[in-house]
Amino acid sequence: MNFWNRPSALALCVLAGCQSSPRPVFREVEQDDRQRLNHGYALLHQLLTDEGDAEKIFILKEASERTRSIVRVISAVSREARERLEALAAEDPALKLGWSSLPEVEFETRKSIGNATAKKLLFGPGFEVRFVNSQAKAVQYAEHLARTLAVLDPAEKRKAWLLKLASIYERLEYKILDRLDGRK
Repeated sequence: MNFWNRPSALALCVLAGCQSSPRPVFREVEQDDRQRLNHGYALLHQLLTDEGDAEKIFILKEASERTRSIVRVISAVSREARERLEALAAEDPALKLGWSSLPEVEFETRKSIGNATAKKLLFGPGFEVRFVNSQAKAVQYAEHLARTLAVLDPAEKRKAWLLKLASIYERLEYKILDRLDGRK
């Protein structure tokens, strides 16, 4: 009889903690739904704030009118979405837009990436391609963050708005990708 077919082998594995897949190093911390929503909405609010200011880079750097045009649209959409999100949060005092508790490593990593990206955009070669690429990443993140929040949020009014916002950012991503391909 094969060793693994014996009842004693099964008992040994159970007692020894034998698993078919390795244990995760970090145990996922359970969070209540409100806390998860607050984290997500804080991330969305910060992203909308940042993207609302994206066109300000053209004060310092030159880009083609096609690039400037799409970035102006992204900035306008993001500012409008930020205002709408702030209005929705005003209707629900439990929704905290400034409340995010990213792990310190994640916070520092994001800060480092942001600083490096800004430096490369301002002082490195290939400004326009780099900037359009960073905008493609930002609108893709906005789209998926909005969709994820729509799944988590039980409030139908916010859910509908988030799905609409995700759809808008998805269309903007296609426009940016067309720009990267040299079309439109």
